[in-house]
Amino acid sequence: MGTLVGRSRRTVYLLWWKDKTIIYNIVFSNLLNHIIMANAKKEFIEHTSNKIVKCAMIDYSPHTFSWDEEEKVHTVHMLPVDYTQEEYDEFVNSLDFMYDDGYGLQELYGYIWFTDGTWSDRHEYDGSEHWDYHRAPGIPVSLIKSTF
Repeated sequence: MGTLVGRSRRTVYLLWWKDKTIIYNIVFSNLLNHIIMANAKKEFIEHTSNKIVKCAMIDYSPHTFSWDEEEKVHTVHMLPVDYTQEEYDEFVNSLDFMYDDGYGLQELYGYIWFTDGTWSDRHEYDGSEHWDYHRAPGIPVSLIKSTF
């Protein structure tokens, strides 16, 4: 007999009533995966759908609890400048994995450069990961020589 009193990352806290009140920290590796997992390939395609990618570098550094050490392998995925369609397809397909984008440590890092001079980078805020899109700020008039 227990009541769910909280959840963070892959940990569920259960409060049990018996002779004493005891808090158990129960770690679920696969039970909660469907709630907090995201697909890196799907996110990349959605984020770049209305832009032309110049090049990209994505670093996957899993911090996931797992008994399987193969699931914890650090990988870097790179798409070079002047890539071919074959290189693009290979890069995108290499991102076809699930990662924990929920609360806890950031697992996916990287940059995407676009042909229009803008870029995106991975960011974590308040425990949630996402891509941030950036444009270069305009140059202030006071920095243009003709205005001195």
